[in-house]
Amino acid sequence: MSKILDLSWNKERDTVCVKVPSEQVKLTKQGILVKLAIIYDPLGLISPKTLCGKLIYRSVCNKKRAWDTELSRDMVKAWLKWEGSLPQSFEVPRLLALHWEEIEGVKLHSFGDASANGVAACVYAVIHQAARINQGLIALRSRLSKQGLTILQLDLVAI
Repeated sequence: MSKILDLSWNKERDTVCVKVPSEQVKLTKQGILVKLAIIYDPLGLISPKTLCGKLIYRSVCNKKRAWDTELSRDMVKAWLKWEGSLPQSFEVPRLLALHWEEIEGVKLHSFGDASANGVAACVYAVIHQAARINQGLIALRSRLSKQGLTILQLDLVAI
């Protein structure tokens, strides 16, 4: 195992792995923020999962809870459900061109979408080689929607 972008790189399988720390945190506003902050995912590979955690954090903030106050039962239940749904690790192939031959062309495709809860965008690469066409995810980003904006405005944010 080596490191690329401070992510685990399995040289034998040529994959990059995002690991989710399994440490438990206090069920407070501060604890939730700590857990979300220690998930290191520079390519955004598990950002759809982390967005759900950020939504829980937003709802805790909206309830105007103190920093070190224990969460309410419904918030604890939602948090534990989210934590249980997190993968321990997520592994993707590092290479997009799977054959050792000349690349005839590369096309990038980007997609974006927005809702009242979140905004997301991703970029895929389509690699044309003589033997076949391969595609793969390059990067993914998601963030909480800014409150007070229309869906059309949020779609522009996604772009």
